Amino acid sequence: MNATEAQSRIFKALDSLAEQLEHSSEVLETFLKTIGKFHRYSFWNCILIEMQKPEATHVAGFYTWKSLDRYVRAGSKAI
Repeated sequence: MNATEAQSRIFKALDSLAEQLEHSSEVLETFLKTIGKFHRYSFWNCILIEMQKPEATHVAGFYTWKSLDRYVRAGSKAI
């Protein structure tokens, strides 16, 4: 996925979020909970995480996991 495609997906997700907010606050609550879990990530990265892996609870880079004595399985794909 290139930058233009990612930006397009983000804007579509934001439009969808805005439409859903007109009907229910449950979507906003879910979105805010996601942002709360990943407070060190930018707003846009939080949106991408939510789009790609809504059930994610811990997100970190390879070297962060390594410093925590956790290892990424060989061949694993990033979200």
